[in-house]
Amino acid sequence: MGSYIDLDGNKYEGEIKMNKTMWGSLDMLTPSYITIKEGDEKKRKIEASEIKSLVIEKDSFIVRKNVTLRRKDLANQSIMVKADFFRKIIDGKIKVYRALAYNAPSRDLLINEYAIKDDSKPKPLRDSYTSSINESSVLKLIIDDKELYQKWKRERNSKIRKEYLLMLEEYNSRNK
Repeated sequence: MGSYIDLDGNKYEGEIKMNKTMWGSLDMLTPSYITIKEGDEKKRKIEASEIKSLVIEKDSFIVRKNVTLRRKDLANQSIMVKADFFRKIIDGKIKVYRALAYNAPSRDLLINEYAIKDDSKPKPLRDSYTSSINESSVLKLIIDDKELYQKWKRERNSKIRKEYLLMLEEYNSRNK
C-alpha cells in the first residue's frame, strides 16, 4: 500500500508498484513509472514525470526532474532522464536521497546518493554509479561544524566511505 502526490498536489492512495529506470545503452532507456490500483479500479500506469512525491510502505521518495545518470564502464556513458525516483535515507538539515537505476541486460543495480543541505541544489556523493563515496564531497557538507569536521577529517578515507551516513546523521543531531 502507498500513496503518491501528483504535480497539482492531489493525493492518491492504493496498491503501488514502482518500476525503476532501466538503462541498456544510449539507444535503450525505459523511464521510471509506477502502477497503482485504487480499490476495485483497473491498474493505471503513471510516469515519474507526473509525480511530485511517493510513499510505499515506510519508504518515502521524491521525484527529481532532468537527472543525469552516469556510469563508469568501458563506454563511460551518461544519459539524461526526464524524471526519476529518489528514496529518502536521511532527513534533517542535511537530507540524503538515494537514486537507483538498473543496467540492462545484466540488471546490475546502479546507485548514487545525493545530499541537499539547506534546500540547496542536490550534490552527488559519488562520482558515478559504480564509484565509491567521494570523501571530499561528504566533508564539505559538514564543514560549518568545525569540531565534527576535524574529527572526521582525521579519519582514513576508507572509514569515511563506510560510515558517511553515520557522520551525516551525527551532523543532523548536532545541528537542528
